[in-house]
Amino acid sequence: MAVLAAAVVLLLVLALALRGGGGGAPTPGGTGAPAEGSAAPEASAGPSESPEPDESAAPEGGTAPFNELDGSFVFTDRVGGWETVLEIAPDGSFTGRYTAVSRGNPRPQFDLPEPPDGYTYTVLAEFTGRFRAERLGAQEYRLYIEEMEYAGRTGGSRLSEEDETLYVYDTARGIHGTESLYLYLPGYDASQLSEPCRSWIARALDVESLPAALDTPCLRNPHTEEAFARI
Repeated sequence: MAVLAAAVVLLLVLALALRGGGGGAPTPGGTGAPAEGSAAPEASAGPSESPEPDESAAPEGGTAPFNELDGSFVFTDRVGGWETVLEIAPDGSFTGRYTAVSRGNPRPQFDLPEPPDGYTYTVLAEFTGRFRAERLGAQEYRLYIEEMEYAGRTGGSRLSEEDETLYVYDTARGIHGTESLYLYLPGYDASQLSEPCRSWIARALDVESLPAALDTPCLRNPHTEEAFARI
């Protein structure tokens, strides 16, 4: 009986040893394979990157080539003693001056002082402002007048004994009263412009007619069809 009991104990010990060393769930920190049916962990995607801007989605052009508009734009008829001169800076800001010389009172609607004999009248408008550009075509832009102000009060006056002139402050012909001007660059088909517009450009350039394609930048007032030409 003692031998039989010892044999039973030995078998139990062996069974326990086999169970402890066999397969099964891995112990904490072990390297066993994941249980059947569990999903494998996904690889880290890493930090997300911002997408590159889609330049093709931006409006074509964006701004007019203000840095190509050096020089003075002039609106005049060459015979009436008046002109408006406009200069545009590379950033779209502009300055201008309108002058008109007369021997008689050019603005009877204004309450002006009577100048001494021999004095002349000069209507004057000095102004500053800024354009914002919208591209319409390869050689065409619309220049919106974002801001514009005059240096003197409209209807005011100043008597100058030094040059014997009564200066009368008024608005500027060619640009006053419109919210935008149209810009046409060299190469634009001149036949697309109205006859009055082409006539004003020819007067500013002091030529009889224009070439088939413009050879200088021009500005058009869409309300009056008056026009400036760069000279």
